[in-house]
Amino acid sequence: MSPTSSIVTIFSCPLCPEADNTWGEFNDRPVDKAVVKTSCQPEPHTYHLGCITQYLENPVNEKKCRVCSQTPLPLVRADGARFVEDSPYCESSALEICRRGDAQSLERLLADYPEAATMKFRSALTGELVSPLSIVAGLGHTLCLEILVNINKGEHDLNDAIEAAARGRHYRCMELLLLCGMRGLEDTFKKVMGHIKSEASVCETGRDDADILLALRTGDSDRLQDAVEHGGLDLNPYTLFCARCGHAECMNVLINNGAQVGLSLLMAAGCGHVDVMAIVLDHFNQGSGSMHFALILAAALGTGDCLKFLLEHIESINPYHLQYALACARHHDQGECVRLLDEAMSKSRARKFLDEETSEAEAMELSLNNFHIAGRHPLPEKT
Repeated sequence: MSPTSSIVTIFSCPLCPEADNTWGEFNDRPVDKAVVKTSCQPEPHTYHLGCITQYLENPVNEKKCRVCSQTPLPLVRADGARFVEDSPYCESSALEICRRGDAQSLERLLADYPEAATMKFRSALTGELVSPLSIVAGLGHTLCLEILVNINKGEHDLNDAIEAAARGRHYRCMELLLLCGMRGLEDTFKKVMGHIKSEASVCETGRDDADILLALRTGDSDRLQDAVEHGGLDLNPYTLFCARCGHAECMNVLINNGAQVGLSLLMAAGCGHVDVMAIVLDHFNQGSGSMHFALILAAALGTGDCLKFLLEHIESINPYHLQYALACARHHDQGECVRLLDEAMSKSRARKFLDEETSEAEAMELSLNNFHIAGRHPLPEKT
């Protein structure tokens, strides 16, 4: 007996005419007896796929669950999702796993189907094709997001994922997408910071954190301190907004009340806020990868004061990172940054070192037009 048929014998489909089920509506034609569960909360309801398909296709029912009137989609097959799904109300295993945020199942799926990381699948909610990346970004599943971006590096379309993370205000996912930078660092950075700056997405009336958001919008650190004291909310998501807007005193308030800075150093470097960078470094040690990535970002976007600050605070600058930053500054005609990096290379004798590794330097120049950041390491360390 199959898993599906064993389940059929122990549940009563709310729409099935069998036995004493008075809700049965489809006694005149056979239906698909596959068992599915709804996405209703707090508990799903169980139907035959054929019964609920016919029910949902009747416009009178407005695609609502017969039992609780919630939106039942997507439906989930009781015997496991299919990689290729033929029902418009169920979803591919890739999307089903991503909606659950099941990192272990996602790794197993991608081991067999690595191409799924960059494919698009039909959404049961909208009927449109969506990527697994946009699903996990929109739901804030950071572990799944990290797994996806490390598969088929450089082939992802980040636009939908950035939009989804912004709508859900999942700043950690936005940070990871920024770090990815797969379609070009500058392009991705501008999309991310645009969403973070948007008052519509971060300052909404009627929210539990409305006072915090209004204080951040105006940079009022005293009001922010009062709001934090009356809150009890997770403060971590707000540090990226502070870094974007340059609210140094507000950043200090958040950190002093337990917030972690995430990639706020990176955001501040790209936006040209040296004072925010200084506060971040005063409170948290930043890894070599984060510091060098911030250096490259500042060089590419022409935030000279931030670049100078980083050159002064990175204890040991990897010459490959320095060369990459210089190439970015030249490519984007950031004259002041080119001058600062030229001086830094001369002082550190990095240029002499790189002359002996010409092929490495050429490789970095050639990769400039397709600037990919994978994981947390912008460039390979010299071995």
